[in-house]
Amino acid sequence: MSRVANYRLLENADYSDFNIMRGLIKNMGALKKQAGTGDMVALSIYIDLKEAIYSGNSELSSKQRQAVHLNLVHGIPQEDVGEIMGLTQRTVNHHVRKGIDGVINFLMQEVEE
Repeated sequence: MSRVANYRLLENADYSDFNIMRGLIKNMGALKKQAGTGDMVALSIYIDLKEAIYSGNSELSSKQRQAVHLNLVHGIPQEDVGEIMGLTQRTVNHHVRKGIDGVINFLMQEVEE
C-alpha cells in the first residue's frame, strides 16, 4: 500500500472550528475508509477523533460520548437517540454540542503540548 498525503483534507481540518469538527466526526467512517487506502492525513484525523471521543482521557461525559456516537458517528436522528437514551431531543442536542466542544478542547490541548 502506498502512502498518500491528502493536502486538501489537511488544509480543511481546522480542529478549532465547531462546524468543521462536526463534519469530521460525522464522516469518521469515510475517514477510516480513506485511511485504509493509505491516506495518512485521513488516518491521523481518524485517530485523533477516536481518541478524543472514546479514550479514557477524553473530556466527554458518558452521555455526551453516547449522544455523539449515536447521532454523529452512526447518523441516528436526535429524536431517535433521545428514545434510546431516555432523553428529549433538546437534551440530546445539548449533549452533542457539548460533546463537540469537548472534542475540540481535547484536540486543541494536544496541539498546544
